[in-house]
Amino acid sequence: MERGIFRYLKWQELYKVEKPFQVLIDLPEDAELKRQTNMEFEDGSEVTITDIRAVQSRPQIDTHGFTYAYHDSSLTEDQFLDKVNVESIYLPECEALLRSSLDGVDEIHFFNWLVRDTSSVLSGKEVDLNNPLALVGPARVVHIDQTSTSAVERVYLELPSKAEKLLKGRLRLINLWRPVNGPVENFPLAMCDGRTVSPTARVQSDRIRRKYTGGTTFVLQESEQRWYYLSHQKNNEVTIFKNFDSDYDMTQDAPHSSFVPLVHTPGIRPRRSIEVRAMVFTYAPN
Repeated sequence: MERGIFRYLKWQELYKVEKPFQVLIDLPEDAELKRQTNMEFEDGSEVTITDIRAVQSRPQIDTHGFTYAYHDSSLTEDQFLDKVNVESIYLPECEALLRSSLDGVDEIHFFNWLVRDTSSVLSGKEVDLNNPLALVGPARVVHIDQTSTSAVERVYLELPSKAEKLLKGRLRLINLWRPVNGPVENFPLAMCDGRTVSPTARVQSDRIRRKYTGGTTFVLQESEQRWYYLSHQKNNEVTIFKNFDSDYDMTQDAPHSSFVPLVHTPGIRPRRSIEVRAMVFTYAPN
């Protein structure tokens, strides 16, 4: 087990009358209001993060919102920095992994992927969030990538001609996260059991981009939340987790964040990882 501290959304009474938002574009010079965001974040209290290696039964994605799978990619670390390699080789590998790991997979659509590198946290350089190879830093705030509304809207954005038909069946938004220079020695990815996060602890926000407005769900800390991680995660150990599931009999999602253990060794090598986001469809019965 580890002890660690996560960053959470800081609740404000303002959210009762104004939805949390982030503007991810430069505002016009003549804009009347120049607020980029109305959100604030804060460190939570210290919590226990259970090492999955010490747990006899592995988490199940429809129960906990996340799971782990063993999978060897044919790409080397450097090849993950080549867009052609990722899209022509790695994404088909991810599709095969999803089909073998999930039930009822009829169709898969990949809508986003990115490479993360913790050295970008130290450099302080700005990154282009539209470039999957911009080497953005690790996510440091507890969140769920989508909201219930933005998940459906994303289908219409990505697959406009098929959206109505696809949404009659089951929609899952699934992420696949793996280190590419493992084992992970800093900023490990932690997952929260989705069953332990109450509806009132989930706060939906708008992320305003130039071409569309997406959504992210941020989380308020609660004592009931239960956290897990995979110590020294290797390149062939993939974290698979939900950001949305239209089957409400299943756990909907798994809040997540990287963290720095309270007892850690400074100066260890940066963590590099790749994260792939997929829409997984199960067709409605005829």
